[in-house]
Amino acid sequence: MPLTLTDTNLRYLLAIYHLAKTMPEVTPLAMSAALPAREVDASCAVLYGE
Repeated sequence: MPLTLTDTNLRYLLAIYHLAKTMPEVTPLAMSAALPAREVDASCAVLYGE
């Protein structure tokens, strides 16, 4: 089954990519500053099953 990425998934991955180029560890705090709150909440729900 092929993996399908949504626009939100791609924005999240792109933010991680850009942050990783400037800092050794991408933290949730850095992600919350890089993305709108709604996207971070959705990402947390996917990552932590909430």
